[in-house]
Amino acid sequence: YIKATGVGSSVSIRESQPLVIGSYWNSGAPPDVATNTGNYLQVSDGATGFVNCIQVYGLANKVKVGSGTANIASLEVRSQNSLTTTLNGIYLKNSGARLEMNKGRLTAGQNTSTPQEMVSGAGQVDMISDGYFSSAYAGSIVASEVTGAGKLTKEGTGTIIFTNTATSTFTGNTVVNDGTLSVSSPTFFDDNANVTIGEVGASPAKLRLTTGGATDIVKKLFIDGVQMPAGTYGSTSSAATNTDDATFDNLGDGILQVTSGPGSNAYDTWSSTNSLANPAFDFDSDKDGLANGIEWVLGGNPNANDNPSVLPTVSGTAAGGLTLVFNRNSASITETTLVVEWGSVLSGFANTLTIGTTDVGPSGNNPTIDIDAPSVGKVTVNIPAANAVGGKILARLKATRLP
Repeated sequence: YIKATGVGSSVSIRESQPLVIGSYWNSGAPPDVATNTGNYLQVSDGATGFVNCIQVYGLANKVKVGSGTANIASLEVRSQNSLTTTLNGIYLKNSGARLEMNKGRLTAGQNTSTPQEMVSGAGQVDMISDGYFSSAYAGSIVASEVTGAGKLTKEGTGTIIFTNTATSTFTGNTVVNDGTLSVSSPTFFDDNANVTIGEVGASPAKLRLTTGGATDIVKKLFIDGVQMPAGTYGSTSSAATNTDDATFDNLGDGILQVTSGPGSNAYDTWSSTNSLANPAFDFDSDKDGLANGIEWVLGGNPNANDNPSVLPTVSGTAAGGLTLVFNRNSASITETTLVVEWGSVLSGFANTLTIGTTDVGPSGNNPTIDIDAPSVGKVTVNIPAANAVGGKILARLKATRLP
């Protein structure tokens, strides 16, 4: 493998022939040796990489951009160059080959006005976590299938074209910060995903839907930070009800159907009021360790680090057991399942206590729930000391959004 990791680290491979992973270059097409596995190029934790052309052969070989850390790693690949091969950018030969995006940025280099392939082949682009695709050119093509649940962000003033038309397994949210993002499949976006256009906007941001007039369904649409009402959206070339060529490129005739608008329910109203770029229930908008959903339940601020001030207060004694006291937003009662999971080991909480609208207990050594105690809007949960194993009771609060 080849690996560059850490801020300030870099790897530059500017050879006259491609970098071949899982095989070898022999002045012709590299032999496809399926038994070659576990080979990879990785740029991670703030490092940068520069490669003319990468070809991934064999089975389960990879290009890894990022490793999940806060420091975004960057890899630049030339989507057109002077190599003897006709393949450009990253070529994923087999279905087992992967380009893993895990808080990493892939940048197109040395392009022309003619669209050129940035990623191609039968392998997949796996959005493990946040992945940034950047191009300053008129057309950089990602032809391989996109999968995974990470957020996909389009950067750069140019156009990136996702041409794969297979039924998509990509479930993450999508953000178009700058330039144009073009998609060819009417299933590219997941039905429960959110699309944001113009979140930053150093240059005009547009979405191009070249789906032959077909409709792609998403949950929410945000344009310039404002959540749009439910309905159909597209360019004037489409049959959408809401047309806007400033946001939807009129070279595309596809339709984006939005199923959830602002104020559809209490949580959506709250996330819209707080202008959350990513309003997902399990997403941590302010990076304070508390997901948006639990912040809402506990009455926190999703745009400020208010951990630990909104967390449950915890007390414990050998005689009284473990007691948790926490706020509960009344609007969350009908839209979430709220539970206290408890046990004696962190590796697994064996017991679940559902927080409803009525008091529970006392009954022997069973846990008790006191609603609106010690004051209105608060909940007190006590797990008696008799439930301790080895002198320990461990507990956590968990909120799940109802469909």
